[in-house]
Amino acid sequence: MPARIGKRFHKIFKNPKGGDAKRFTNRRAYAILFRMKKVIEVENLCCKKCAERAEKKLLLLDGVTGAKANFKRGIILVESTLPDEALAACVRDAGFGVKEIRPRKGIFG
Repeated sequence: MPARIGKRFHKIFKNPKGGDAKRFTNRRAYAILFRMKKVIEVENLCCKKCAERAEKKLLLLDGVTGAKANFKRGIILVESTLPDEALAACVRDAGFGVKEIRPRKGIFG
């Protein structure tokens, strides 16, 4: 959670699916909160073509708005509203193993 949003925002919007989210009117902070950025650690991501294949497969899903694979680090940065299980299933269908899915903490992953 970015520091510029503040404690009051965090208290009101602790549960994004709760009723309090309807009171929120600041669109920029709303977009920051509800756009889930995740890091998927992947096995067998060995070259640029593999990274492109994983990106394209993820971008075909309806809830995914962005995907960027880095084959050197073995990760995929995903911007999505889908649950982790759906993302993991998609990556497995592309032919890769999933080690871990975690939230993206900083701007550089």
